[in-house]
Amino acid sequence: MQRTEKYFEPDAFRTQCESVILAAEPDEKTGGGRIALDGTVFYPEGGGQPCDFGVLGGARVTDVQEKDGIIFHLCSAPLEVGSCVHGTIDWDRRLMHMREHSGEHIISGIICHTHGYSNIGFHMGKDCVTIDFSGPLTAERIQEAEDLANQKVLENIESLDRSVFNVQCNSCDEFISEEDEYCPCCGDKLPEEIFKERGLTDLAVFCEEAIEAMGLNPVLARVGYEGWKFYKGSSEIRMFVYDRSYLFATSPLNILPKKNLEPVLTYLLQTEIAPYRFGLDGNQIYLSYRVHISDIFSDYSENVKTNLTHLAFKADDLDNYLVDTFGCEFSEYANKNAI
Repeated sequence: MQRTEKYFEPDAFRTQCESVILAAEPDEKTGGGRIALDGTVFYPEGGGQPCDFGVLGGARVTDVQEKDGIIFHLCSAPLEVGSCVHGTIDWDRRLMHMREHSGEHIISGIICHTHGYSNIGFHMGKDCVTIDFSGPLTAERIQEAEDLANQKVLENIESLDRSVFNVQCNSCDEFISEEDEYCPCCGDKLPEEIFKERGLTDLAVFCEEAIEAMGLNPVLARVGYEGWKFYKGSSEIRMFVYDRSYLFATSPLNILPKKNLEPVLTYLLQTEIAPYRFGLDGNQIYLSYRVHISDIFSDYSENVKTNLTHLAFKADDLDNYLVDTFGCEFSEYANKNAI
């Protein structure tokens, strides 16, 4: 079987892919299977970093492992060999792992420089990250290293030359302005064509105009090449391209109440909120808007742009309404500072 193309190496911010299933082995424990693809955005467990989770062909991906260059995805449902499937990673999980891994490199470098201790073990857990060093460290020394790490990060950002094109190392987060094969800070090999500048597509320009109309900076909302994630009030808004054909805008509004479900389910089923739709994934309530990409470049383009902008305001109103009226809980993705 051919090796899996790793889409996450040239672009660590890519969150979606269209892939062909090359192999599928049934898994009796989960009722799903181990899926091998021609290419993937799912990072496998390795190097001290946990794997990505997400959705592949409508099935949940709960584990990703690599063996002999082939990446296997453990899915919650069986998928058919030869079919083309859409995959989306859990970006919040990936971003947290990237930040934690980068922080580990910075802390390890500081400890090595100030105390001469080597990093001999590294573990990224669900609730904490642990690093094992070759010598003893007091709580005071650990705090000093943390303070120095924060200082270096701020210095790096403040001294960044914004008049030139910079890329950021996936391993240590160093900003690099001169083209090179390896990071001059940590020595990690840089992805091919990482220094190639790419302009915004017409679709991206359109979406960012809609985001700007919400009173937000679209640059800060970018997640990958044609994806955006941001907050409007307490609601998280996600915009992305699906199946190379549709533009989706969606917001995870609330969690269903633990009892007395009938009133809120009746509301979700019977309330007319066109052009938007309510959806449920488990106990998570979503507000979504879908449009074919061809409509963005038609006579309906301004209506589409207005609908995208208004979805953010609608979501910000609805999550509070569902809490106050039906006793729903705010989603785990909500902006806690705006509740």
